[in-house]
Amino acid sequence: MADNGKWKDKQGSPMQHFDLDPKSPLPLYHQLRMHIRGEIAKGTWKEEEMIPSENEISAACGVSVGSVRKTIDGLVQDGILFRKQGKGTFVVKPDFRFTYVRYFHSSKSDPKHDLLPVSEVLNVATDFPQHDVKRILKLGGTDQVIFITRLRRIQGVPVLLENLFLPKKYFPNLDNSDFAEDPLYPIYAKKYQVPVIGADDYLEPKVATAVEAKALKIRKGDPVIYIERISHSHRNEPVEYRKCTGRGDHFRYHVVLGRRESEI
Repeated sequence: MADNGKWKDKQGSPMQHFDLDPKSPLPLYHQLRMHIRGEIAKGTWKEEEMIPSENEISAACGVSVGSVRKTIDGLVQDGILFRKQGKGTFVVKPDFRFTYVRYFHSSKSDPKHDLLPVSEVLNVATDFPQHDVKRILKLGGTDQVIFITRLRRIQGVPVLLENLFLPKKYFPNLDNSDFAEDPLYPIYAKKYQVPVIGADDYLEPKVATAVEAKALKIRKGDPVIYIERISHSHRNEPVEYRKCTGRGDHFRYHVVLGRRESEI
C-alpha cells in the first residue's frame, strides 16, 4: 500500500483500500459494487480508463476473486464497465449524442445520418419543486430546482418541447447559456462535475395541448409522444428529470439491445 493509503494496480492507477463488513446485511459483492461505483463517481478511474484486475481488487479489499468477478459482471451488465478481451476491464464512456432525440428523425432511412437538433432556450427559472419533481429527484424540504424550457428543432422543424428540472444543489452556479448546447451531459460532467451514467425513459402516446401545439406548430389534439426521463449518476442519484413532448409525425422508435463489439 502506498503512503497516501491508496493501492496501486500494475498500471499505477490508484485504488482506495476498502474494508468490507461481513456482518452487514448487504452481501460483500454488493458492498464492493457500491464502492467501485463511488470510486468512478469521484474520478479515481475515469472514462475509458482500465480499472485494476480482479486479483488486485481481491487483494486490496480482502474479498474472494469469485465475489469480485460477480461484482464486475453486475457493473458490466449495468453499463458502468466493459471488458476488452485479453486487455482488461474499462470504465464506459456514455454516448449521449442522440439520447431520446434518436426517436425523432430527420430522415426515414439510417438514424446514424440524422442531424443533431438545434435548441432554443425559452425559459430558465429557480423555484421550489412540485411534489412529483421533488419525489423523483429525492429532494429535501428546502431544496430548489432549476427549471428550463427548451424547444428543439431539426432542419428548422420544431420536433420536441422539453421541460428540464435540475437540483440546484448540484448546479449552484449554473450558466443559462449552457442549455443552448447539445448534448448537455458532457457539460454536466466537465463543468459541474455531475456525470450522468444512465437514464430511464418512459414513453407514452398522447394528444397535443394548446400550448404544445403552438410550440410544435401542429394542431391541438394532434398525436404526440410524451417522454419522461430520469437521469442518474454513478451513485444512482437522480440528477436530472425531463418531461418532453415530441411530434408524432416525426416519431420513429429505434433501440439497440446489447453491446456490439464495434462499439467497444
